Order: sequence, then C-alpha cells, then structure tokens
Amino acid sequence: MNSVLLSLLTFFVGLFVGNRLAIGRDKRKEFNEAAQPIRAWLLKEVGQPSPYSPRPNSFQIDAFASYLPFWKRYRFLESYKRQDCARQDSMEQDSIGSVFYRDDKYIKECLNALLRYTKRR
Repeated sequence: MNSVLLSLLTFFVGLFVGNRLAIGRDKRKEFNEAAQPIRAWLLKEVGQPSPYSPRPNSFQIDAFASYLPFWKRYRFLESYKRQDCARQDSMEQDSIGSVFYRDDKYIKECLNALLRYTKRR
C-alpha cells in the first residue's frame, strides 16, 4: 500500500515539475522571439545610428514590452522614449536636404541602455 502511494505521489510531483519546466521553456522562447527584431535593430544602430534605418514598429515594441516583468517594462518604455527624444534633439538637415545626427554619443548611450533588456534568456 505504501509503495503504491509513494509511486502515485512521485508520479504527480514529476508531472507538476515537468509542466512547470515546459511552461518556463515556452515563456523563454516567446520572449526571445519578441526580442530578436528589436535586438537586431539595436545592435545595428549602436555601431552607427542612422535616421534612415527602419525602426521597430509600435506593435513590435509593445509585444516585447508585454513579456517583460512590470518593473522592467516601465524602464524599458522610458528608455525607448529617451532614445527617441535624443534622436529628435540631435537631428539636423544640411543644405541639400540630407538628414543626419549632429552628435550621436547620447543616442548610443540610450541604445546601450535598451540593449540590456533584450538579452536572451
């Protein structure tokens, strides 16, 4: 009788632990999939920010932010707004109409701050 109860208990504990591990694996996979386009953009931009490079759209930013814990989500969105403002403040146009960044040092700092949130899990 004791061995049957022990076997059942072991089975249900194994079932519960396996389920929790599978859920964690699925959450990591979803996070990494949402972070991939944003991280690719950030890595490209950290080297040389360009006003012409396409940015992630608001859907991608929101989808990624939804996978962050609430205490990181706010800081990520604030950092994203900060880099957007830094781009706007540093943007200039020359006499032939080309747009460029006057000083990209602060933009790179903001991009590096964003890069921390997109590390693979």
